[in-house]
Amino acid sequence: MWRTAKWCTAIVCAVLLLLLLYDRAVLILWGGRTDLTVEFVVTDGRTGQPIAQAAINLVIDETKTHALHTDSGGKATITIPCMTAGRQSGLGLTNSSSVIFSNWQISITASGHQSLTDRLIRYADYKDTSQENGPHAHRASISIPLDPE
Repeated sequence: MWRTAKWCTAIVCAVLLLLLLYDRAVLILWGGRTDLTVEFVVTDGRTGQPIAQAAINLVIDETKTHALHTDSGGKATITIPCMTAGRQSGLGLTNSSSVIFSNWQISITASGHQSLTDRLIRYADYKDTSQENGPHAHRASISIPLDPE
């Protein structure tokens, strides 16, 4: 009886080890699409207070221009279709993904504040900031302080 229990324990441990090794050895690379909802938060660089009615000009892929205005909380939101890519282990025990977007150019003007002109928003600086927000949906927040005049 004792010998049978030892063998059963050894077999279970071996199977678990093989499953774990398989999970780590097999890597599935995948790509897809998502809708990235970006919330721009424009604040006063000195006080940190939100700036209402700031005009935002966002240029995507050097061709698509979007005009936004901040609300009373200093926020402006836009949803942009983007690509996603990731890695999943063989059994799905680990899964990592990121949203991929082209570099954007942003210009902001607000009454009583220095204008921000053609600031580059680089994918490399924000690639890990988005969070999944449902199927094929991600959300990111980008804070931009403006210096008072």
